[in-house]
Amino acid sequence: MIDIRDTLRARAVTHGDYPTQAFTADAVRKILLDGKNWHAMTAVQRDALMMIAVKISRILNGDHTSADSWLDIAGYATLAYDYMHGCADE
Repeated sequence: MIDIRDTLRARAVTHGDYPTQAFTADAVRKILLDGKNWHAMTAVQRDALMMIAVKISRILNGDHTSADSWLDIAGYATLAYDYMHGCADE
């Protein structure tokens, strides 16, 4: 059986202390919401940016050398790009 506390301890190393990471992510998200184009964007574009904000906060507060967060940023950007260009299933 997986002990959730073990998982949380491991995530704290790669993602940073959760409250600190959450405050950073929230600050980045507030900047996004203040952007003049925020309401003109699609749900896919906005969600991709929100997820990227979380990944940025993890890089800033956790293990900045962890490839997963960097790959996740590229992945969310690719999902938004593919959606915008009609190739989401390719």
